[in-house]
Amino acid sequence: MKYLLLMIIFFSLVCLNPQEVEASENQKIEEILVLGLTRTEEKIVLNQLPFSEGDVWDEEYRKWTLRRLILLDIFAYDPLRVIVEPLDSGNYGVVVRAADPAFLYKDPVEFLIMNTINLFYRQVNLSLYNPLGTGNNFFLTGIWGAKRYIKSGVTGPLGAGKASFSGQLFDHDLQFYRDTGGELSLDYRNWISPALRLTGGLDYRTGELDGEKQVLFFPRGELLYDSNYTGEIRGGLGLPIAGDGTFFRLQGRVVGKLGSLIGVARGGIIIGDGAPLNYYFPLGGFGRLPLRGQPLTLVQNYVTATVEYHWQAGGFIPILFADGGWYSPGGNEGVLNIGLGLATETPLGVIRGDLGWNPILGTTGFNIGLGHSY
Repeated sequence: MKYLLLMIIFFSLVCLNPQEVEASENQKIEEILVLGLTRTEEKIVLNQLPFSEGDVWDEEYRKWTLRRLILLDIFAYDPLRVIVEPLDSGNYGVVVRAADPAFLYKDPVEFLIMNTINLFYRQVNLSLYNPLGTGNNFFLTGIWGAKRYIKSGVTGPLGAGKASFSGQLFDHDLQFYRDTGGELSLDYRNWISPALRLTGGLDYRTGELDGEKQVLFFPRGELLYDSNYTGEIRGGLGLPIAGDGTFFRLQGRVVGKLGSLIGVARGGIIIGDGAPLNYYFPLGGFGRLPLRGQPLTLVQNYVTATVEYHWQAGGFIPILFADGGWYSPGGNEGVLNIGLGLATETPLGVIRGDLGWNPILGTTGFNIGLGHSY
């Protein structure tokens, strides 16, 4: 039966696009094959599957499987496919095609571009992708400048999800505070449905903040929804052993798209008087909470919204955007930033540049980097 299934798959790959084939409902999965691996243990792929032999096929399984496999970050980008084919019995065979990447990179163009960009931003990232075939990646990251740290760790499959352990030594001499010490972090992520991902983690942080001793535990969690729109909410509880009092940190984001129009809403709040400055929200500039056109500031509470309009012009994507919102302390009267962007699609992803202007403060900002701000 396996040889018959392989012949059917080969014919389909030649004549059809296997990702376009959709299975009918109420047909059972009779056989599951994993193809393309050279060193990775087959059970690592099988553990990520939300179905097993004998189950009735559901098209949602395709998206769910791919998202779990991509989350592991141990496979090459292409091919990574889930192929469903009818068998003579009237049931289905499912083939998962995945390829092991090289030890040092998943794509040579990515390796060159990413390392060049990293050096421009005064950082270096080195990874070993699944060298033992057990699904574990080993990484080392370093950043120098006003914000300095060296971080290393390991990631790997744990059941149907991904676990990671990392440690870092840091020395941040920023305009807002001086922060030195070390941190240990544990994380676990899992797509619990085709559209819903759950993350749990724990940080242990020790060191000094502006010369004062700081030791705390920070348990945290995140829920991500990604389907017709994208939404996420993440929270964490600061439990100090040395330093200020307990605090709670919560933030969320929703992204919606309507054709060329993209809207983003963000918000965050810190509850408790004991939150240290290194757990405030960095708002402004081009970071995770962009207010492009005005300087970076630290805030305890914020609500922001972004509207962008994208259109295609040859190989480029011109963009109009506006950022606005409210934050405290310091922005109680509201803020507005407008600007222009230009993006292009590359094999590595989107490369984008933005020029923002705050008409109230008369300040501007410019950034170029990978990906969109949302």
